[in-house]
Amino acid sequence: SFVTHPLLDGLLDSERMTSHVRALIFSIALNFVMASVLIAMTFMVASPSAYIGAPSSLTRGSTNRSNMRVMPKQAMLTRSVSASAGRKFFVGGNWKCNGNRDSIKTLIDGLNAGSPVEDVQVVCAPPAPYLDYTRQNLRKDFAVSGQNSWVGGQGAYTGEVAAEMLKDIGCEWVILGHSERRHLPEIKETDEVIAKKTKYALDKGLGVILCIGELLEEREAGRTLEVCERQMAAVSKE
Repeated sequence: SFVTHPLLDGLLDSERMTSHVRALIFSIALNFVMASVLIAMTFMVASPSAYIGAPSSLTRGSTNRSNMRVMPKQAMLTRSVSASAGRKFFVGGNWKCNGNRDSIKTLIDGLNAGSPVEDVQVVCAPPAPYLDYTRQNLRKDFAVSGQNSWVGGQGAYTGEVAAEMLKDIGCEWVILGHSERRHLPEIKETDEVIAKKTKYALDKGLGVILCIGELLEEREAGRTLEVCERQMAAVSKE
């Protein structure tokens, strides 16, 4: 089965839609499914230190360390029932290293033509060269996210993007800790680096879409919760 949102239905049937843009839309839907599974898993974890909570919309805009806390399992399970009613449903689309000006314009035009979305927070994360273009042209009820940010502020860090720069062009969110950045041999970000990035981005007022998760071999070895706890514990220490 394929899960999508009504605002995407017209896009999928459009004769103008290129296969590349179809792939981008599929990526949005797939990220939504994966995020839903991850949220469910996080709330069901039985470990005393497995859930890092935030009192507002996910972790957006937190500048106080007390806003990020470890919850005992009894409180965690209670929170999973009561907190869901007061939160907006969150759909994030990571466009990864895909697209060009024309295909991204087509995708933006299609999203802009969709029906109004109520009680759902939608976030699009285009590649860095198209962040400003996307923010300038995407409907204003959809937020824009960077796919990465630097561990600290601006400076002599060739190729990096500081959280302040993302804020300056209108981004409200940043994706950190993605499995590709954790495990691609050319990158190999550590839990500690991701934790430092997370704290700095939060301190600068960005919302953080923090990605955690295990590799296939770790799942098959029964280490899913161990890996997720380790990754979240690094963030909670910052």
